[in-house]
Amino acid sequence: MALSCSLFGHRLRFAAADAVMRWECERCGGARGEKAYESPQLAARYAAALAVDPRGAAHRRPLVSALPLALLKGCGRPLKRVLARHNDRR
Repeated sequence: MALSCSLFGHRLRFAAADAVMRWECERCGGARGEKAYESPQLAARYAAALAVDPRGAAHRRPLVSALPLALLKGCGRPLKRVLARHNDRR
């Protein structure tokens, strides 16, 4: 198993051939398996549904591009509390 799979988990990729859906880890190739379905259409349907990356486009974005927004979001609430306390003292 690759170190990245140990840290982040396997990145499974799904494919359908005939009535059999197969999956394999994209990183290490170690996690693999297959399942037979009643029809090729059903196997293709499940493979397509499972192939969607649940993390979406936000996962593919570099961490640095989202950093300013995360900092502003995190600092916004404490700043509002400080300003509210300051206004209450007046």
